Amino acid sequence: LYHNMGRYEKAEPLYQEAIAIQENIVGGQSLYYARDLFNLASLYTVMNGYEKAEPLYLKALSILGTGLGNENPLYALILQNQGSMYYSQGQYEKVEPLFLESKDICEKIVGKEHPQYANILHDLANVYSQREQYGKAEPLFLELSYANRRLLTKSCNILSELELNSYLNQFSEGQNLTLSFAQLTGSKNVAVACYDNSLFYKGFLLHNV
Repeated sequence: LYHNMGRYEKAEPLYQEAIAIQENIVGGQSLYYARDLFNLASLYTVMNGYEKAEPLYLKALSILGTGLGNENPLYALILQNQGSMYYSQGQYEKVEPLFLESKDICEKIVGKEHPQYANILHDLANVYSQREQYGKAEPLFLELSYANRRLLTKSCNILSELELNSYLNQFSEGQNLTLSFAQLTGSKNVAVACYDNSLFYKGFLLHNV
């Protein structure tokens, strides 16, 4: 809660205490211990404490890889967050392999119609676009548009109003990124996807909000 509220100075000691308790009770090789390491690493990342975050990401990955293997959603999420941290630092050569591995795991474990898969598509497409690797970015933007439409269609029947609003914001963010790419590159395929997204969005709001 403190993490989400931006009250990082209160969140840090709670994460640290949780890690210590997990280590004492279940040991330093459990899923729960790795999860809490990841939580603290994520906090340090938003605080720009990258030197503290990196070893925690690496340790969490090592624990998961040894105990459960790398084909699980948490492993993929840690890879994605670690890649985002490197991107923020300008270490672009480290970002792509982490994002690609995360994408492959998500596709295999949770499938292409899962929010985690859409999130990694968004981040990977953005990285390629920012680095002017437009040929790699375009198919990801097209896939992202389709994935977001499918997710929003499925979500209207199972999510609360608050959760649905969060999905709508995520859809809008993806659309804005895709529009920027279309304007930057003049891609006709992406422009068509943006048009389809706009029609879908208006229709969805008319019937569901």
